[in-house]
Amino acid sequence: MNDLKLEITSKAYNDIEIIADYIAKDNKIAATRFVKLFYKTFRTLCKYPYLGKSRDDFTYLDVRFYVIKKNLFDNL
Repeated sequence: MNDLKLEITSKAYNDIEIIADYIAKDNKIAATRFVKLFYKTFRTLCKYPYLGKSRDDFTYLDVRFYVIKKNLFDNL
């Protein structure tokens, strides 16, 4: 376990708000779920930063991709 001390930038907070507002136009419950799931996943990635996959086919940068949930609107 790593428990990195990461922070979310103000631009990222703004992006999260824009995405949640867009989802909320159709489904307020799903928007709330998205925000909660985002923060829960962020905390997990702080503890385990090597979760996810490297995508050399997608980018040359040393980044990892992690899908938080494929079907956010299921079971509403």
